[in-house]
Amino acid sequence: MATSGQLNTNTTYDSYFWVKWEQKNQYIANNQTVISWSVGVYCGHSFYSNAIKMSAVTINGTKVYNGGTYSNYSVGNHTIASGTLTINHNSDGTKTFSISAFTGWLYSNNNYSSNGGSYALTAIPRQATSLTAPDFSDEDNPTVTYSNPAGNAATKLEVGIYNAAGNQSYIPYKEVKDRTTNSFQFKFTDAERDVLRAACTKNTLTVRFYIKTTIGGKSYISSPLERTLSIVNANPVITASVVDTNATTIALTGDNKKLVKYYSNAKATMSAQAQKGASINENLYIIRNGNNTGYGTTHTFNNVENNRFTFSAEDSRENVGTTAITPTMINYIKPTCSIANTRPDALGNMTVACSGSYFNGNFGAAANTLTVQYRYAILGGEFGDWTDMNVSKNGNSYSASANFVIPDFVQTRSYSFETRAIDKLATVVGSSGAVKSKPVFHWGENDFVFEVPVTFNAGTNGEGNSSMGNEVAGDLKVTGNLRLKGSGNYGNTLLFGDGTYCYISEPEDDKMYIKASRIDLDANGVYVYGNPIPAMDKGVWTPTLNSAVVSSYTTQYGWYSKMGQTVSVGFYIKATCKSGYTSTQVSISGLPFTPMFASAGGGMCSGAYISGGFNFQCFVAETSKSITIRVQSCNHTSQTNLSTSASGCWYPSGGGELTLSGTITFIANT
Repeated sequence: MATSGQLNTNTTYDSYFWVKWEQKNQYIANNQTVISWSVGVYCGHSFYSNAIKMSAVTINGTKVYNGGTYSNYSVGNHTIASGTLTINHNSDGTKTFSISAFTGWLYSNNNYSSNGGSYALTAIPRQATSLTAPDFSDEDNPTVTYSNPAGNAATKLEVGIYNAAGNQSYIPYKEVKDRTTNSFQFKFTDAERDVLRAACTKNTLTVRFYIKTTIGGKSYISSPLERTLSIVNANPVITASVVDTNATTIALTGDNKKLVKYYSNAKATMSAQAQKGASINENLYIIRNGNNTGYGTTHTFNNVENNRFTFSAEDSRENVGTTAITPTMINYIKPTCSIANTRPDALGNMTVACSGSYFNGNFGAAANTLTVQYRYAILGGEFGDWTDMNVSKNGNSYSASANFVIPDFVQTRSYSFETRAIDKLATVVGSSGAVKSKPVFHWGENDFVFEVPVTFNAGTNGEGNSSMGNEVAGDLKVTGNLRLKGSGNYGNTLLFGDGTYCYISEPEDDKMYIKASRIDLDANGVYVYGNPIPAMDKGVWTPTLNSAVVSSYTTQYGWYSKMGQTVSVGFYIKATCKSGYTSTQVSISGLPFTPMFASAGGGMCSGAYISGGFNFQCFVAETSKSITIRVQSCNHTSQTNLSTSASGCWYPSGGGELTLSGTITFIANT
């Protein structure tokens, strides 16, 4: 068994050709040895152009050198070619390889030759070597399963982890002392875990497991087994806080950890701690509030409207840590103030009114307040002082008003009015445009309108003229009060172009009389020629059929109109009758008013059943508030077939539908 060798030709002119080899690595699992080889010449003299030739060289059946011609070699040893060769061993792990015969040539002297040679390599243990291991995390202790190369011939067995390059160990080999179990739990120390984590620039890393076997003082390394190492639970840990920095809102809440909507200036601060050997990316601190975003470890959001704050930071492995804070927020309502569209009347009387919303609540250390005020100015002039208004509150809404007379009022002037609402945090103003008062009077093509009371002065007992003249031509429309002042027994008289007139009678009568139509108006009603015009009333009622034969209704509808005591009643009934009843009568009840007399009034109704078929009926109203039949008109037209009855209507004895409709007019008792 040899680990290296050299084969030379014969020597001539102090020169010879040679082939060298050396055993480099052996792989137990693959049953292979890798050797290095080189071919060359030793020159005892200097040789020049095309003076040197060497034949091809074959090692273990593989031509490793093809031969060639060379020039200008000085005295000494010269390597012509070199390389490596992998040689497969026999199944028992032994291997003898050969180097073929080769020749050389110097200055046309071709008598350099070698008969070749054979060499035995170091035997490779042939118990099969295998290695299995799982993917694992930085927090695991993976179990590695292996076969024991060379059985008891192994003097030492170790397990290690190498990086992807295969030549640098992250973790030193762990010695496997018990070589009979064929498994080994690879337990990492905290320091070793930190080394693994530090090597991970991302959240995963490819590592390699190996088995190192020592046999006879020589170490053999198995083929690598690649597995994935994962870094878990490595998001940065975020610590954050939010405080109000607005002194005004802090004074209202009494706590800088509470926020007031629209007014607090929220200072958000965060810090981030990277995990498992990572570092924080200083450019990726992010703080968000609603749709607003800040960068860095501190950011202030002014006039916040949202109380949810989120914080995030990213580490060097692109892991993102997040947290959120939701401080208490007072849902403050900004005040509004909408002034009503009003203007002074013709005498300068003004009502200023406004309405709006506000925060009707408590901030914590103080309750909100509301003051509503008004002021006005002559257009183009300076406004006067603010004056408080009367305020009415309803939840978060309010209304306010103030009544006053404008001093030194001039009807032709234009005025501006303002209102404002003031609470603990805000003042909002509502203003009107330029307004004028209503004119004392105005007219158009078809009307003449007074905006102030109009007084007609006359003489005693109707003698004298109105302040407007003797007559008023056309229509006089009064939308307010028409006051006729006078004295005497009969008051004043108002004459119209058509010859009619009205006047105020003696005060105790308090009546207005209009000649020709003679309509009297007083507190008790309207009278025509001394008689009152009755009140009008109308409505609906529900007619009902009084009989056990009625099974159900399709329609029950009634209506009425009443003027004074005169009542007109209409009805429409559709009902389903039961079969099996005979000689059973039906009456209608439910009248809205009681007739003054029995069998009062009268009317016609169609659809009542008589033994010969459907007929027309004459009905009357009874003081029992019911309607009964009085005259039956059968299928015949002769007078002799007319009869009277105080009974009710007859129904269809075989069952089926009964339809009744008609009207009755009668005098009610009230």
